[in-house]
Amino acid sequence: MPKKCYVIMPYGGNDPERRERFEGVFRSIICPAAAAAGYEAIREDHEATPGNITRNIILNLAGADMVVADLTGGNANVFYELGIRHVLTKSRTVLICHQDYQIPFDTAAYQVILYSDDVFSSHQVHKKMVEAFQLREQSPSVPDNSVHDYFPDLPVSIQELLTQDEDDQKRQIQNLTVENARLKERLKAVGLTDPGTHLNVKELFARARKDIPFSGKSAIARLRELQEQNRTDQFVDFLEEVVMAGYLSESEYVAVSQICEAMDLPTIRQALLEIALERFPKNQRIRTLLINQYASGYATRDKALALIHEEAGIVRGEDGRYQLQPDAARKITNRILSTLYNTYIQNDMYEEILDISRQLQEGGCPRLSMIYRNTANACINLDRLEEAREWFQKLMEVDYGEASNHIAFSRYFDAVNDPARSYEEVEIAICLDAEEPDRYFTLAGQMFDDRYVRQKDGSIRKVGLDAVVQAAIPFVFQTIVLSQDRHTLNRAYDFLRRNGCSSYIKVLEQQVNNGSFPDFSPFNAYPLEYAIRREPQREQAMLTE
Repeated sequence: MPKKCYVIMPYGGNDPERRERFEGVFRSIICPAAAAAGYEAIREDHEATPGNITRNIILNLAGADMVVADLTGGNANVFYELGIRHVLTKSRTVLICHQDYQIPFDTAAYQVILYSDDVFSSHQVHKKMVEAFQLREQSPSVPDNSVHDYFPDLPVSIQELLTQDEDDQKRQIQNLTVENARLKERLKAVGLTDPGTHLNVKELFARARKDIPFSGKSAIARLRELQEQNRTDQFVDFLEEVVMAGYLSESEYVAVSQICEAMDLPTIRQALLEIALERFPKNQRIRTLLINQYASGYATRDKALALIHEEAGIVRGEDGRYQLQPDAARKITNRILSTLYNTYIQNDMYEEILDISRQLQEGGCPRLSMIYRNTANACINLDRLEEAREWFQKLMEVDYGEASNHIAFSRYFDAVNDPARSYEEVEIAICLDAEEPDRYFTLAGQMFDDRYVRQKDGSIRKVGLDAVVQAAIPFVFQTIVLSQDRHTLNRAYDFLRRNGCSSYIKVLEQQVNNGSFPDFSPFNAYPLEYAIRREPQREQAMLTE
């Protein structure tokens, strides 16, 4: 039996010519592509299902294996139904549109297959649609809409959420039923058998039902909704109720702490993590998150030091120096060591970083990359640049392929006033971690700060502001190619505004709206292309031969 492909599209209203045109699109474009991918395409106006039409539409939007939405003409019903589908499912929605219609910006960030009245292009459109069906089948957990991009923890479909909620209720009821049985036995043992002295089934159900909004994904979904609406007071009030209810798991505490961080609520985040650590005292991730939170505040830095020293196995000796306890160096984890260094950096304890790093190496700590990187950075802050250079050379020998090491090395070249080499280290970091938007923003920002740009003759030279703009814009556009979400788009807008390039926001929007994004032809894309196609590992091998 073929899978169901539900089609939402304009029908043409009372205009016979438009009705015939969209019927043709359905019959000659959508149906053949759906059939080739193993689906049966259906349209609501073709269905003879009795009952409430709106109810049928919503049920089909929720339950269809695939949905095709034709955006042509900006039909209000189509966009309303598309919005419902995007809320209900993470993926399995294919967007199409006639090439003569301008696609709205909010949907243009995602793939839209363009069709035309030209019969010679129909084969290519058919191929693209079949590929889109297959891609969404293979990756159902990859979002194809902004709702699930912004809320990545939402379930793949609303049906999954409903099933999960039902399972959670069953588990809660089962646990309460077991506890009720235990209470009965205890009451019976002391001679109390009156049914009125313990909970009945209705009370158990009532309690379980009442607590559903304050547990698990239901609570986190509501908190994210309040975050999106920027309703800080309501967010804090609801979070207090959720914490008091006591149903959050360890991972859910971590997720909520990240929401608090995104909302810039450091005191609320700190209180949340303190409660989480009290409830889950053995969870190392919660402990290190709290330590980092303490380290970021002047009034709580002493707490951060005390906690991280306890975790890392560090005591203060009689001479006042911090000392690693025996075997601590071999046992320390990446998370603890990273938190230790962060706490010392927040306290400007660079001499202590050098001392502890030496002890870690002598004690046989295997995490040399992190030790060398932080030792080198401490030397930069202490203006011991020759030592910093030596540590960076050691770092590159043991871990040349880690992008963050090259970002750190670029700081050294900034310190010795060598902007060209600093540029090159960030360039290498891009090649090593080409899927991380931060790297592209970093190099674009460096171009504006130092005015150095990679040239086609292979050199990196100082140029004028116009040349910087022409070279930096492709890096900013590339961040949106890599991460098609609203957060990255807003970050790109902010970058362009801060660097006096607000006019290029319109260029970006025009490209998205006309389907040509990213079009680098008006700019100098050579520096971007060079950074992406570098072969840093090969370059390293050639240097060591």
